[in-house]
Amino acid sequence: MKVLLTTDFSESSLIAFNYIRKFAKEASCEVTVVCVLEDVSSTNSPYTFASSVIDASGIMEQSEREAKQKLEQLCVKELPGIEHSFQVVISKSSVAETILSAAASLEIDLIVMASQGRSGFKKVLLGSIAEKVLRQSEVPVLLVPLK
Repeated sequence: MKVLLTTDFSESSLIAFNYIRKFAKEASCEVTVVCVLEDVSSTNSPYTFASSVIDASGIMEQSEREAKQKLEQLCVKELPGIEHSFQVVISKSSVAETILSAAASLEIDLIVMASQGRSGFKKVLLGSIAEKVLRQSEVPVLLVPLK
């Protein structure tokens, strides 16, 4: 079984690693961990104006390097003995669309993600990215609660 685990390094996304670690050992899964970064130079980005003033490509390159390093360390720590790979994806569209596209191109059988990400408004039951993935996914989605 191929599993896609998403992370934005938020507390809730880190809890998802606990679920996948237990599940993957029992079900002998191949896990791909994906971190999606929004492209600040994209015309869809709320940072488009700022990217015309600053070196957006340099910022994105640095962010991608840092995310890859953090993701590699996280996978080594949280997924010992589990077959895994990881990717940092620069999104020119929405984060949800990028997750769904990655799932399709990698022929994923299950998407695992936190029910709320970094923005995580406590009063909102389901994060907007999680909701979009849940509604539009063609494969099962396991949403991991914060607690």
